[in-house]
Amino acid sequence: MAATSEIPTQEDLKEFRELGYTRQEIADHYGVTLAQVKRWISELNVPKKLTQKPANEGEESKITRSLS
Repeated sequence: MAATSEIPTQEDLKEFRELGYTRQEIADHYGVTLAQVKRWISELNVPKKLTQKPANEGEESKITRSLS
């Protein structure tokens, strides 16, 4: 995953979690520490654990597109 310097929105973090990404994988994506991701999750009130939802067929998520 390529690192990016942008700060994620609550929706970005929720989508990563829904797709099954760990906090460490999110940190690696954004080029920050695990502690920073934990802080974002806390400050943005993102649920710590989300169940993975299957993507709709033919629909590509915003995050999937950004990782390409």
